[in-house]
Amino acid sequence: MFGFKLVKRDVESSGYTAIDLTNLVEEVVDSCGLKEGIVTVYSPERHVIVTLIEYEPNLLKDLEDFMKKFTNRYEPVLEALLGKSVVVPVVDGSLDLGSFKNIVLVDVSYKSGIKRVYLGLEGVFS
Repeated sequence: MFGFKLVKRDVESSGYTAIDLTNLVEEVVDSCGLKEGIVTVYSPERHVIVTLIEYEPNLLKDLEDFMKKFTNRYEPVLEALLGKSVVVPVVDGSLDLGSFKNIVLVDVSYKSGIKRVYLGLEGVFS
């Protein structure tokens, strides 16, 4: 059956960190029964970015160095460059991310606490 579901998840953040959301998104896709379609991952939180990146320590360090140049004074530019959401195809019930890509929440707030994340699932459900 074709449809749309919106799921809210809370993610604990220590502040100024990158958190891999890939497993969380896979679990939601599986539990909702999305077989073919798309999942949009978005956070309305201020100072939170959702992006696709290779979740590898050296690349994350490069991203952190890049972000430090924009945080505070140019934070809106940083959010515009990296984005607040990603859209990922779902094929045969699995995320089609491509090689080595992960869905990552980047918190540049320096404040620990809960960060809201919304997942919009659209397509064919079992």
